[in-house]
Amino acid sequence: MQLQNQRSYYLLSAGGDYSPSFAPAMHLLGGYKSFLNGNEVKNNLTMGIQLAVDKLGLGYAYESSEVPEYDGKHYFSVSVNL
Repeated sequence: MQLQNQRSYYLLSAGGDYSPSFAPAMHLLGGYKSFLNGNEVKNNLTMGIQLAVDKLGLGYAYESSEVPEYDGKHYFSVSVNL
């Protein structure tokens, strides 16, 4: 969790990670972020999933926003732990 003060506005960011006991290689992710768009506080919500198998990680996340230019973004990631 993070709380920022920008130009007299308080902006909150928070996230969570849940790994179910029946699938320890899977992580369900969620997040919230407020940000300034001009002089207005706007909000983003994210949700995603990450799978970790041996040293390889695969991730997907979706981001929704109150600002149309930032709405509906999809993120894919690959990680290798050496």
